[in-house]
Amino acid sequence: MDKGRRFAVLMCAEDSDFVKKRYGGYFQVFLGLLKEEGEIWDMYRVSLGEFPEEEELEDYEGFVITGSCNDAHGNDPWICNLVSLLRKLDSMHKKLLGFCFGHQVLELPECAEVMAGSEKTGIEMFMCGDHIMGIQGHPEYSKDILWHLIDRLQRCQIPSYHVEGAKASMEAYEPHQEAWKRLCLAFLKGKDFDLIEDQEEGEIWDMYRVSLGEFPEDEELEEYEGFVITGSCKDAHGNDPWICKLVTLLKKLDSMHKKLLGFCFGHQILSRAIGGKIGRAINGWDVGVNTVNLSPSKLLSALQIPSVLNIIECHQDEVWELPKRAEVMACSKKTGIEMFRCGDHIMGIQGHPEYSKDILLHLIDRLKGCHLIQSDDVELAKASMEAYVPNQEAWKRLCLAFLKGRSFWKKTKRLV
Repeated sequence: MDKGRRFAVLMCAEDSDFVKKRYGGYFQVFLGLLKEEGEIWDMYRVSLGEFPEEEELEDYEGFVITGSCNDAHGNDPWICNLVSLLRKLDSMHKKLLGFCFGHQVLELPECAEVMAGSEKTGIEMFMCGDHIMGIQGHPEYSKDILWHLIDRLQRCQIPSYHVEGAKASMEAYEPHQEAWKRLCLAFLKGKDFDLIEDQEEGEIWDMYRVSLGEFPEDEELEEYEGFVITGSCKDAHGNDPWICKLVTLLKKLDSMHKKLLGFCFGHQILSRAIGGKIGRAINGWDVGVNTVNLSPSKLLSALQIPSVLNIIECHQDEVWELPKRAEVMACSKKTGIEMFRCGDHIMGIQGHPEYSKDILLHLIDRLKGCHLIQSDDVELAKASMEAYVPNQEAWKRLCLAFLKGRSFWKKTKRLV
């Protein structure tokens, strides 16, 4: 196999003359959305009976399942073969990203989670584990492709009110294509951390999916200078086996004096590991762009960090109390401990310095779709996003200064 990450498009539709002339075919449309330098993308026209051989499946990191004019609930031979293939790829834990027909043919097992809904469609988006995601819409489409499809559908005598409604929506709204592109790339290729995308030359970054039971071995710990603990939909005060194992690991890393930086759930679980108290937030959900007040410190002065910073928040738990050896570094109107530090090697931040506003909007839709937050919370969150801009560059400087303190910069760093 050639070098480079390898992906495949399972094409479930035939090219129209318009798309062939304008874009070179639907495959090129998908490449425009998803392909990056150094990658290899193949296409299988599954609707015409072209499927990858079993021995080829291991070569691919992920598969994209396209839209189709056929019914995903149909029993055409190629659809049945596709369902069988997708089940096998699921068992192999391959990344599977489906649009429209592809979203539907993936099916929705009990383990799946609804990520988005709309007024007309209850399940606009879902995720199953960390390797399957379905999107009912078409992030890959441009408006001219939709115009072309509307004309085709109109000739097939769909009701005129559907046509008028579609054209009105196109005049009223712009699709957030860049946001959808980032979301699809993050899912398909594991681009999780904006804060570390600009890693410095000579650094090595590894990832352990601890929520799935992937932990570093004891003998590997010494190789790392620092660890970043991410957010989670789980409760840091819970007793799931992986959470208890994570607490044990963090206690060991604390004893080894490793740098530990936690965001949201990571902030809370760090507090738990060093002896703090955590639980449900006294003031309820905190979602939106929040303003936090930072305590004066030499670090903040040296970095020219202002005493007031905006940050994206999305949490219903919080740190109630810290052990005596830790200090509160920031607070807000809703949350007493927005940020803390313990010695020179542990720092927790309740907010999400790594998040952009489009990620927050996506989370708000998920929470609303799952009936976890009220419409009042949604309105307040969206209002805060219009009123405030998160100070991402300032937070980035702060996190990098803590995690990679200048004394460490002369040697090759390894982090996770």
